[in-house]
Amino acid sequence: MSAPIRALHVLGGLDRGGAETWLVQILERMDRSRVAIDVFSQSEREGAYEERVLATGARVFRSPPPSRPLAYLAKLRGVIGGRSGSAPNQAPGQAPTRYDVVHCHLHHWSGAVLSVARSAGVPVRVAHSRSALFTDAARAGTAMAAYYAAMKPLVRWSMTHGLAVSGLAGESLFGSSWPADPRLALAPSGIDLDEFAIDVDSDMDRVALRRELDLSDDALVVGHVGRFERLKNHPFLADIAIELARLDERAVMVFVGDGSGRADTERKLAEAGVLDRVRFAGLRTDVARLLVGVFDVCVLPSLWEGLPRVANESQAAGKPIVVSNHLAAEVEVVAPLVRRLPLSAGAAAWARALLDCAGDAMPARDATARMRGSGIDIDRGAADLVSLYERALGVAEPGAAGEWGPA
Repeated sequence: MSAPIRALHVLGGLDRGGAETWLVQILERMDRSRVAIDVFSQSEREGAYEERVLATGARVFRSPPPSRPLAYLAKLRGVIGGRSGSAPNQAPGQAPTRYDVVHCHLHHWSGAVLSVARSAGVPVRVAHSRSALFTDAARAGTAMAAYYAAMKPLVRWSMTHGLAVSGLAGESLFGSSWPADPRLALAPSGIDLDEFAIDVDSDMDRVALRRELDLSDDALVVGHVGRFERLKNHPFLADIAIELARLDERAVMVFVGDGSGRADTERKLAEAGVLDRVRFAGLRTDVARLLVGVFDVCVLPSLWEGLPRVANESQAAGKPIVVSNHLAAEVEVVAPLVRRLPLSAGAAAWARALLDCAGDAMPARDATARMRGSGIDIDRGAADLVSLYERALGVAEPGAAGEWGPA
């Protein structure tokens, strides 16, 4: 049997996030005799997902952050060039790896990473765009604007292939004419649909789940899942929670996630006197369970995103979701469950929309059935990733098909 394709995925870290969750689920489906993936984390600390990554047989290389560019680039060159084999699960005496593929998930910083890969002679170099930074770029200072301007051409020069989770994400990194570049392809970030194909009445106790979060049986639960960072627009979410408390005495908003902005959100809600109508669930490993068994409706008023994972997950759970007009068209997979609103409509209009569509849920099994075989299905995504690598390296079986990248 021929040696497996060796791929190195470069991430910001291994804490819970969209790219990280996607990669963990890919690794857990990957046949390492066909494609063996390792991870380069630009963080010196262990991430929440590291144990799961190591359990798949993948190696994890931790590095200094890009804010220490000389140390960072030296580590990256050593790993990519096969001169550094130190990883937490490195066997004694195991030879360093030379990679066939370097696959970077770091948006503009992909230009630096893939330039190193190009200079090391790595034949397949993939830039994976997962964000739509139009709003952020518009507010950037002079230094950041110069960084974006310098990195975009470097990405195009250094990559052999590019993937984008949505049209907006593609335009953000590759430019408005990106669909015309044969190296580029749309690659929605898949989710594990099996996590959602459960029946609340027979597979879990909805009442017990709600009691975990101190929710009454008849509470109308509006859920938000996301890090407390600027792009998620938590000040506006707090305004929505305040309006929900005013409009419906049953309404409770549940925040799942953590981050530097959490304290400000709690303070704002406390000053409005509605903390009793809000729950902060923190970081959770059972988001699918909460979506199916606890939430009635979800909300996502993000300022910008490539393709937010939770939007797909809420639809897989059969739950309606109200999203901002800033989000990509690809967010609508089960269209009857998605409602769009402009942020300019105001928090009261968002609260009314959430209350209006809270009863539009469908059984999770029906919702996941609609999503099977689509680009949102992680099983299809894993197959497409293998196909991309094999076709790019010229080792695919004759007639092999795949959705991602040029034939």
